[in-house]
Amino acid sequence: MLQHYYHMSYFFAFFVAIAMVDGCFESKVVDAIFQNYRKTVRPVLQQNLTLDIQYELKVYNIISIDEPDQFVTFLLWTVRTWKDQFLTWDPKDFDGCTSVKVTSDQIWLPDIYFLNTLDIESISLTDTDYIDLSYDGQIRQPRKFKAQLSCVMAIGDFPFDTQNCPITVGLWAYNYSEVILHLRYPVVALASYNGDPNFAPIMGNNCEFETVSFTGVEVKNTVGLFSFSELHYTIGLMRRPAYYIYVILVPSYLLTSLCIIGIFTPNANINERNERVTLGLTTLLSMAVILNIVADQMPKGKEGLPLLESYKILIYSPTLGHSHVNFMGKIADTLLDAGHEVLVYVPVLDPDVRTNGTKRAPVLRVDVMDDPTLLKNHPLKLNPFNDNFDILSDDCTNILVEGYAQVCSGQLSNKALMKTLRDHHFEIAITELFGYCAFGLFKLLGIPTYILTSALPMTEIIGDVFGVPQPLSYVPGIFGSLTDEMSYKERAMNVITSGNWRGMQKQLLDRENDIFHRYYGSDFPSLDDLAKKSALAFVNADEFFELPRPITHRIIYVGGIGVQNAQKLSNEVTKIVDASDKGVILLSFGSLANSSLLPIKKKLAILRTMANFSKYTFIWKYERPEDDVELFANYSNVYPMKWVPQVDLLNHPKVKVFITHGGMNSLTEAITSGTPTIAIPLFGDQDHNVAVAVKRGVSVFVSNRNIDSESLTVALQEVLQNEKYELNAKRLAQMIAKKPIKPKDLIVKWTEFVAEFQDLSNLDIAGRDFSFVKYFLIDIFAPLLVITILFAFLAFKLGLAILRRVSRVISSKEKSL
Repeated sequence: MLQHYYHMSYFFAFFVAIAMVDGCFESKVVDAIFQNYRKTVRPVLQQNLTLDIQYELKVYNIISIDEPDQFVTFLLWTVRTWKDQFLTWDPKDFDGCTSVKVTSDQIWLPDIYFLNTLDIESISLTDTDYIDLSYDGQIRQPRKFKAQLSCVMAIGDFPFDTQNCPITVGLWAYNYSEVILHLRYPVVALASYNGDPNFAPIMGNNCEFETVSFTGVEVKNTVGLFSFSELHYTIGLMRRPAYYIYVILVPSYLLTSLCIIGIFTPNANINERNERVTLGLTTLLSMAVILNIVADQMPKGKEGLPLLESYKILIYSPTLGHSHVNFMGKIADTLLDAGHEVLVYVPVLDPDVRTNGTKRAPVLRVDVMDDPTLLKNHPLKLNPFNDNFDILSDDCTNILVEGYAQVCSGQLSNKALMKTLRDHHFEIAITELFGYCAFGLFKLLGIPTYILTSALPMTEIIGDVFGVPQPLSYVPGIFGSLTDEMSYKERAMNVITSGNWRGMQKQLLDRENDIFHRYYGSDFPSLDDLAKKSALAFVNADEFFELPRPITHRIIYVGGIGVQNAQKLSNEVTKIVDASDKGVILLSFGSLANSSLLPIKKKLAILRTMANFSKYTFIWKYERPEDDVELFANYSNVYPMKWVPQVDLLNHPKVKVFITHGGMNSLTEAITSGTPTIAIPLFGDQDHNVAVAVKRGVSVFVSNRNIDSESLTVALQEVLQNEKYELNAKRLAQMIAKKPIKPKDLIVKWTEFVAEFQDLSNLDIAGRDFSFVKYFLIDIFAPLLVITILFAFLAFKLGLAILRRVSRVISSKEKSL
């Protein structure tokens, strides 16, 4: 017995020793890795490296849904995984120890937060918040939250509605180059977890709502000069309608029936009339109770009314340029202010366009290109002041076509993104017609109707889509410097320019058609046929400024929608303006052409011109004035500024002239403020815009190839001394201000109209699909021409025969004599 006791003692001592050894090695690991560790430093060995964080989100339960105040309370589980390169060790040095437990207050933690949270409470899973740390620096941190998140309720289909609630996860302090969030699972599924590494389970339900979808997408969100990594989740909640059917719908039908019965109730005597009145009052009170229940359940809109007539609208806005994005963003804000649900979807084409255009609408910004740096090689980006720049050259069009093709392919290959968009169930979409990929996407997303836009004046492509006649004899192309009065040579150039533009669009159409056929088969409809199903086109032009041309009822001019209301100038700018002797002249080349990139010869020419007008103050939008301090040192009347409040300045009475590149937005701001301009077009539609402004008598043209002190001085003297420019500008501004219908109203009313009726085929022009022969009546005129030629030939032959006969008779008579 004693011998067994000794054996047991030996085994007990052996296991205790092993446990002590293991504990010692875990302690040694912790002591070693935390010896010089600083938890405030981002855990990468080189500061130029990006830290990748895998993020997993599970909706464990829906605690409550507050529809009047529009928020949902979730119980969320998250798992965050990343590598801390400072917390690594070799297991061989610690007797094979491969992992340890640490607490959250010991290590660096990412500052991940929920962007749309109203209130959040972290719930500890255990008494101590332990975190798994592996020998290779891999950290796994589980967390549990009770989060109250805002969720805009769409109750147009109440009580058979489905709500799409966003959950936005982002970083607070670290930008995109420092920390990037990644979805741990590409698709978040509703089914039970089956071991597939591409799927994650969800368990969120409650008694009133059932979870029907849960998707996530990685987003690069740009704010100002910085970009941040975000994860945009969308959870679809479908209402269980049984309660509302029995409490609201069934009683409503019964009370409506009683009202109808009450109409036919006999009222021959006083008792019957009293019963009829009692029935009516009872029905009225019952309806009041039901309406009160409905009012308590429904969310309130902007003006305190239920949003029963709102539409779900998708704004498709690739980052082609600042002016294009801003135009689409203004449309989004206008529709949002009208009470509609709007999502601005921004697939990134040009990463340098960091704005999203909108001030209030939710944004889904997604990187989809294989080569995000592609557009950096565009000749326009390399040198916007190139004298010989041609936007329709092969170098320019090839890069643009390739960029749009990559954007299109990147979207179609992102199944999670497509599911996120599809789950919104949009009722109408709006896109600019610059490429055709959007129309295929709208078909895939099940969007029944859509509207085109153009941040430029009306282009040839919009005319082709709607079958609008475009006689090139007096309708100038969008990328030329011509008006509606052209010489023979100018008409020939107009034909060539319009043909080149159409050729570029045809090249892009073929590429995008091939992409859709690759993903969805050759039976997928042609994208240009889908484009022709567009209901309307919103064109960024004003009918009192733009040249008259044939249009249809589908073309809606909304020029000026992007112009903001003028605000009071800042103290700094006010001092400069007030100190001016004879007035202020503003110079800006827009958002794309950086003035600091001007050749030094042209900079000096501009400055010498400004020196010639020493009584005037010049404010120059100059993006990097700190680089050219010495250049401006000797010009006391010139104020270079990184940013200028353009609209506010143009509406100030002391601003006399605006020197501009002729972009549509800049010209529109000048026109609506009544400010004459000197225009130096650089690229794109600017030549066309300036040609129209010159014809309207509100601008003087200066060629980019001829920027010298002499030409600028002559132009300034002409505008300042000839009052016709100011008078024409003021008159045009008054006409635009007093138009019977404002552009914002047109956008709202027409969008609602299209969303309601969808099919506007009764506005189709039949000639759009005619063949060349039929359209130009060649089949009519050709036979007439043939018959005419035939009659002329017969008449000629008959006349010739008669002439010969007469000649013979005369000849025979002469011989007889």
